[in-house]
Amino acid sequence: MRYKDWRLKAYPTTEDRMLASELQLNPATVALLRSRNVIGKKQILDFFNPSIEDLPDPFLFLDMNTVVERLDQARKYQEKITIYGDYDADGVTATAVMYKGLEKLGFNDVNTYIPNRFDEGYGLNAEALEELIRQGTQVVITVDCGISAIAEAELLKAAGIDLIITDHHQPGDEYPEANAVINPHCKNSNYPFPYLAGVGVAFEVIRALARRILPEWNFAELLPLVAIGTIGDVVPMKSVNRILTKAGIDAINQGRSPGIRALADASGISKISSTTQIAFQIVPKLNASGRMAHADSALYTMLAEREEAQIRAQELDRYNQDRKRTELVIQEAALQQWNNFTDQEKKAAAFLFYDPHWHHGVLGIVASRLSETLQAPVFVCAEDNGIIRGSGRAPQGFHLHRILTEMSDAWIKYGGHAQAAGISFAKDRLLEIRQRLQQAAFDIQTTLPTEDVTIADVELDFDVDLIQQQQEWTLLEPFGSQNEEPLVLLRGVQVLNAKSLTQGLHLQVQIQYGSRRYVGFAWRNGESLSDFQGIMDLLVKLQINSFRGREEFRLEIVDWRTSHISGQELLHKIREIPQGSGFTYLTPERRTLLAESGMFSEYLPQNQVSEHFPFLPLPCICEGSREGNSILLDPPLCACPEAISLYDPLQVMEWKQSLYWILPDRLHLMSWYRWFKSGEQNTLVDYDLQHNPGNLSEFFAGIAVKNVIYLFRKAGLVEETSKGLIWIDTNGSKVDLTSVKEFMQLQEKREELLAHCS
Repeated sequence: MRYKDWRLKAYPTTEDRMLASELQLNPATVALLRSRNVIGKKQILDFFNPSIEDLPDPFLFLDMNTVVERLDQARKYQEKITIYGDYDADGVTATAVMYKGLEKLGFNDVNTYIPNRFDEGYGLNAEALEELIRQGTQVVITVDCGISAIAEAELLKAAGIDLIITDHHQPGDEYPEANAVINPHCKNSNYPFPYLAGVGVAFEVIRALARRILPEWNFAELLPLVAIGTIGDVVPMKSVNRILTKAGIDAINQGRSPGIRALADASGISKISSTTQIAFQIVPKLNASGRMAHADSALYTMLAEREEAQIRAQELDRYNQDRKRTELVIQEAALQQWNNFTDQEKKAAAFLFYDPHWHHGVLGIVASRLSETLQAPVFVCAEDNGIIRGSGRAPQGFHLHRILTEMSDAWIKYGGHAQAAGISFAKDRLLEIRQRLQQAAFDIQTTLPTEDVTIADVELDFDVDLIQQQQEWTLLEPFGSQNEEPLVLLRGVQVLNAKSLTQGLHLQVQIQYGSRRYVGFAWRNGESLSDFQGIMDLLVKLQINSFRGREEFRLEIVDWRTSHISGQELLHKIREIPQGSGFTYLTPERRTLLAESGMFSEYLPQNQVSEHFPFLPLPCICEGSREGNSILLDPPLCACPEAISLYDPLQVMEWKQSLYWILPDRLHLMSWYRWFKSGEQNTLVDYDLQHNPGNLSEFFAGIAVKNVIYLFRKAGLVEETSKGLIWIDTNGSKVDLTSVKEFMQLQEKREELLAHCS
């Protein structure tokens, strides 16, 4: 099992515990909220009770008065209005909110238009607008699109058609020439929350319009749509979005939206209890119609009454099943292409998979999964009217848009950001582009971390009932981006048994934590079955699985490692140190404890080794305030009279013993020599640091081996060749170590360090 680098965001302070007692909460909950800038009794209570009454004034959008005036005029004269939407879940629900809102407010001639993903692509297009003009449209309202439609806005203006843009995407330097633009990112917006989804912007337009026409309306039938679109677009789940989503989920459970209720029924969900259910079971069904056919099917489901909604929801479910099958077929075909690569081709910095007949609607999803599997940028492409089009995804550490820009002359069209992008190019350039992509990715990729870094929210102690804790954390719902479902550290878990599920795809693990037993699942990690044994540390999410009216508690296992419970006493000492103190450490073990103390929000410096012989660990320093204490977590390499030592006499003894292996004397150097010579290989490349003669940690063993090999080279025992370091035949003659300057230098350094430890 490889080394896991974890960090803890927060741990309960004395103040957290006092406030938790007053609010009758687990102190871990207060610490978690503090790490998310929800601080103090009032903020916590407000956070637990988001209210629709706390929404900002929609007229803070400076163009909102213009929108209300123009639409009220259209209502009075019953002008023909077309709502121009988008084909994803946010765009579909935004279209539905605008349509149902206008209908409720007395607009009788309202139409919708959602472009076809395959023929028209995203956003306004001239052919569609010309057809709407021929049909007599007098006002076009965009939802979830339009902020970059410069030319299309000019087309409508020339035809005498009024354009109202409601969008949430970042605008460019030039705005379209429209009657009004409602976008929280625009410079003309005083609206205090910039992170609305497209559906949230559409809702604010309806809310403003209702103030004039129907001020007593409570919007109950619109809120479920707003919640679905907000969750589907993965915008920050805080402030306005959290208020709207909470109210929307409550409205869904009250039966306010027949279409969403039907989709929940098709997913076996009797009651919406979390955003996870919506994100993974309802949103994909809405997106599936736009991917596999046309998004109008999803729109009509959102607008349907009960009986029709049930029929249409089944249709969306079939589209979603078809999507899953199509994704699997393409993914397996792409992996087969990868399996056919040579060993050298498999080492490429990026991959492009292509088949002319692959379905365009799912290429991005397949690229995402392949990128995760191969840990490299992946493009999945298919043919479209003689042109190759595709989607790319990349893991952290790569920047797709920079890669594509590096070879911008290759594309007919490209766009995207760091982890997702789209491309189109001429078919006859496929081989060239595949090679250039690999080279550009190699040139531009950032250095990927060699260790896994996972950030947990809080640690829960042995005596905590995890089921009760999950119930308490329902107060934090709805979860989403920037208000994520808490990731919990459980330290010293006893694994009772583990087994694979679904033909080895997933894992089910039974554990004991404290006096209680729980069942956890590690999704898509069936190959790690052998890891789960003995005492382990786990990172988990506490969840309720709800299906067809039955609810069961379970753990979602996100990460795991062999247990680090040996440093618990020191961990508690660290947490008792006053805020503002600085810490110094030498070893990865102490860095781990410091990172998992919950006292540091920033990532801690990685352990490093000096570049000069004798090689030794370099002190890592986490600076505190000027008034804070200086704390030593490991025995120092030099005198530190003003520092406070948290290490104990046992650590000093271990450090002294380790020094003889890291900076060996004659006897210890002989043990290293025998260890090297006992290997089957003549080269010194493939030694096993885990089984070293001094029983050192891998970190210290690596330093020791570096010193020993350096001495061997200076003593003429090894030589560096193209095959690595190899032994030199000395014909049985002995080496006088006292004549080797570096050996004597090493002895002096060891004695100096031993003196510091006294």
